[in-house]
This record gives sequence, structure tokens and C-alpha cells, in this order.
Amino acid sequence: DKCYVVGDNNWHYGPYCVLRVYDTTDLDGGSIVGEVDVDGIAGCMDAYGDNVVVGLDSGHVIVYDMTDPATPTVVSTTATSSAPVDMSLQGNVLYVLCDNGMLNVVDVIAPNSPAIIGDLQVTGDPGAISVYGAGVYVCTSTGVAIVDATVPNAPYMASMIDGVGYRGKADIKDQYLYLANSHTGLEVYDCSDMSSPVLLGSIVTGVVGAAGVSEDGGYGYVLDPYKGGSNSRCDGC
Repeated sequence: DKCYVVGDNNWHYGPYCVLRVYDTTDLDGGSIVGEVDVDGIAGCMDAYGDNVVVGLDSGHVIVYDMTDPATPTVVSTTATSSAPVDMSLQGNVLYVLCDNGMLNVVDVIAPNSPAIIGDLQVTGDPGAISVYGAGVYVCTSTGVAIVDATVPNAPYMASMIDGVGYRGKADIKDQYLYLANSHTGLEVYDCSDMSSPVLLGSIVTGVVGAAGVSEDGGYGYVLDPYKGGSNSRCDGC
């Protein structure tokens, strides 16, 4: 029943950003129930349970305790390999994709003292990550790197899906990877074996350089930043 939003607050006079908490129990009259200044330029964020993590362009992640959404509290700040471009918080593990192509695996079991316990360099310019189970799916300018993080302190490249166009976008649901490929359209892969993803099928969308992709209820949604957006039905995936 809470939505977290981080963004620019005031360009001329710090702080650079603010993290706001919105009440979503009443979407017609939802209101801000809490906020906190973010001392830096935020590039990404994620939430899990009572914690929110925010990535800063300075090459840090901040962990906030949201137990009382009216008064968000900073519990820790941790340095990352470089500026985070995307992140995913899964239980006690935070996966951070940095702009130098480094994937940091951060243990946040103790939110007041998070620690990087593993990392992996991926090839190409980093774009976004999706996580399912022990699989981390990293979109870059060279393809989608499928990283096996079963052992968090020793992640490794299980396989690579090449030829997806510049920074293809992906979404993972169960073992199925929905990939917006700039060349072929919306592709669906079975990644139950991360070392050998299987292409199940594709739909021609005509979208080049998708801004986002998501799947829900048998529908694949592909955002076209140039034509306003499109969606395609993907039955049986």
C-alpha cells in the first residue's frame, strides 16, 4: 500500500533529489505520507519489505528504513564499483549494475552494514537488470548476459544471448525471459537452464530501441520511445 518515488527536487539549491512515500490505498486521493532529502543525484532505486535502496551517481547506494513511512531514515551508505545504473533488491541480496559494466552483489542482511560480497564484469555498455531466483539477467549493448548467482560471492556468466540490438530490454517471469530485440521484436526464452536458454518464439513489433518491456497475464508490453508505445499478445508463453 506504499509507492516510493525518487527524483529531482530543486536543480539550483541542494539537495539534488528527494525520496517520497505515497499512500496507494486510495488512488484517487493518494497523498504523500513521508519524504526525505537525498544528498546526491539519484539514478535508480528499488524496495523490498521495509527497506528502500537508492543508487547515486557518486558511486554509492543508500539504504533507508521505511518501517515508519512518515519518517524515512538513512541506515547506511555503501560505495559501489561506479555509478549504479540499475539495481534489484531480492531479500537480503542487492544486485547493483554499475556504469562501468560491473555487477556488484551486496549483502544487506544487516542493513546498517551492507557489504559487497561478489562482483562480475560484463561486456558492453550496461543498461538494465532483471532477477529471478539465482539468475541475474543483464542487458548491455552486446546482448543479455545471464549470470548465475547461486553462490552470491562467486557469480559467473552462465550464457549470453547475442544480437539483440543496442541495450535490449528484458523482463523475467518465472523461468521465462521476455526480451525486446531491436532486430526481431519481442522474443520469449525458456531460461530454466541458465546455461542454455531456449527461444520459444517471437513477435514482430517494429520497435527499435525499446524503452521498456514487461509481461503480465499473457500480454507482453513493449514501450516504443519514438511512436508512443505498443503491446502484443503472447498466448501460451
